[in-house]
Amino acid sequence: MVTYNLELKDSPLSNYSLLLKDKVYAYKLGSHSEYYIDINKLINADSTGFIQKIVPFENLVIDKSEQYITKWRSANNFNSTQMKELYDWIDDKIKSFYQTTFDLSYNE
Repeated sequence: MVTYNLELKDSPLSNYSLLLKDKVYAYKLGSHSEYYIDINKLINADSTGFIQKIVPFENLVIDKSEQYITKWRSANNFNSTQMKELYDWIDDKIKSFYQTTFDLSYNE
């Protein structure tokens, strides 16, 4: 998800953020339209804003990562197999989250 993709000419995660950014800076009329943010896309009373959706997901990823880090610290040993397992889990979760939450996907 963070590795450069030749087809996208970007990493998939960065591409997702740019697609969401286009929705936030959706105003295209006027000489300074690039400075107008649709704040309701970011945060709103219905809790459907991008920030309101992304932050809980980020917390899930951080919590899972901290579980692995805690294991490695307590064992005083880094486990590369577990690291790959964690990275694969994160990649799968990110793909699923952006696809189901924002209807964004890419072809690998």
